[in-house]
Amino acid sequence: MKESGRKLGALSPCAACKLLRRRCAQDCVFAPYFPADEPQKFASVHKVFGASNVNKMLQRLKEHNCGEHYCYLVHGRAKHDREGDDDTRI
Repeated sequence: MKESGRKLGALSPCAACKLLRRRCAQDCVFAPYFPADEPQKFASVHKVFGASNVNKMLQRLKEHNCGEHYCYLVHGRAKHDREGDDDTRI
């Protein structure tokens, strides 16, 4: 069973903390949106926006309870920038 991107009872960090090589705290802002089993999701977002900017965005969105939807859009934007498709705008 998973909760907030981490396996219960395990010390497995979320995908963001794993990529950033840091200890994943219990209240990690990245864990709910970037689970350990989806490392490519954070890697693509990190490549375009950087960890600090993603952290700031998630901190602001935490109050409005729409972070998961926003992460989906950001991930789509990151994919768009990587692939260079000019016909599709997000």
